[in-house]
Amino acid sequence: MSTAGQATYEHLPLEQEEPVPSQQEQAKRRQERFEGWLKAQAHELKTGEAAVVLAEVERLRTLMQQMGWQEAVKLIDKSLHYLHQRQEMMRYAHFQAQGYPIGSGSAGEWGERQQARRAESHETSRHALGTWARRCHVGDAQSGL
Repeated sequence: MSTAGQATYEHLPLEQEEPVPSQQEQAKRRQERFEGWLKAQAHELKTGEAAVVLAEVERLRTLMQQMGWQEAVKLIDKSLHYLHQRQEMMRYAHFQAQGYPIGSGSAGEWGERQQARRAESHETSRHALGTWARRCHVGDAQSGL
């Protein structure tokens, strides 16, 4: 190497070796990746097709099997069986498009709103019926019937 080349080489910054993340940092990164994956699946399930989510869970099962995590595979198998049986009920985008509530707590809130609407409708009907009856009675009295 020439003297100029050596001088240039000596003044180049050394490549920074990234420190190996601690086990805690690795676990944190895995948790963040999993939470991102889970959020993406929840979004797909709510706005897209359940079959896409089931395929992704099956892909996760394959990864767990390759890693030798048999307990995870058993749990995923049980979950997949349950979800496949209920796939028709997981057409959330379709149900939402028809006006049904989707999401945690929505059904109870929806039921309460429907009950309030029925009560309001009942009151309105009672009022209308009373008004109609009074008009008919007044009409009967006026007509002499």
